[in-house]
Amino acid sequence: MCAHANIEKDDIFKIWINVMVNYLNKGGFDSKINEGLLDSMFDCAKKYVFK
Repeated sequence: MCAHANIEKDDIFKIWINVMVNYLNKGGFDSKINEGLLDSMFDCAKKYVFK
């Protein structure tokens, strides 16, 4: 949990995922075609952040 805002880590992570996907899409990245890549990337990031 975030000590300052009473927000769960999972909620912050979901917000970060949405921000990253929007950022990548604006740069021309096709998130639908590369869904598997994104899933792997975010799974790996979640394991690292939540260890």
